[in-house]
Amino acid sequence: MSGDTVVVPEVLDSARGTAPDGATPSMPAAGEPRGEAPPLGGTMSDRALATVRALGWHVFPIRQVLDLTGSPRCDCSDPQCPTVAKHPRVLWSQEATNDAGRVKRLWERFPNDGIGVATGAKSGIWVLDVDPRADGDESLAALEKEHGALPPTITVRTGSGGL
Repeated sequence: MSGDTVVVPEVLDSARGTAPDGATPSMPAAGEPRGEAPPLGGTMSDRALATVRALGWHVFPIRQVLDLTGSPRCDCSDPQCPTVAKHPRVLWSQEATNDAGRVKRLWERFPNDGIGVATGAKSGIWVLDVDPRADGDESLAALEKEHGALPPTITVRTGSGGL
């Protein structure tokens, strides 16, 4: 990937925030800068709140991995879950929020769940998944060759080595 991309490993695996409990962050207008990615640390609730406070994104809990020592499995009811810890625990289209009080209540119910982000109009962001296993890196290079480099952006390295 070319351009001034900022690579942030696990941008959502982070915690920061000094706003009083229950405070609702203000959302920047479309196209306005949203701040810096929050630093790593804290509980999952802290991390979800920090994401909301720092970036204004709408978040929701995602399922978790139950067994990290042997064969990882999802905490959903499907013993053969094909998307272990990669799917929402709640109906994200209705539950995703950037209200700090609601975020706290969600992670009180599901304290160890990961953090999902509602993309599109809800959070004012979109995601480009560059999966090298599916020639995504080659597709991105061709896209940038034809249309120019992507603008500077927050980038997350995935478990598969993609962006």
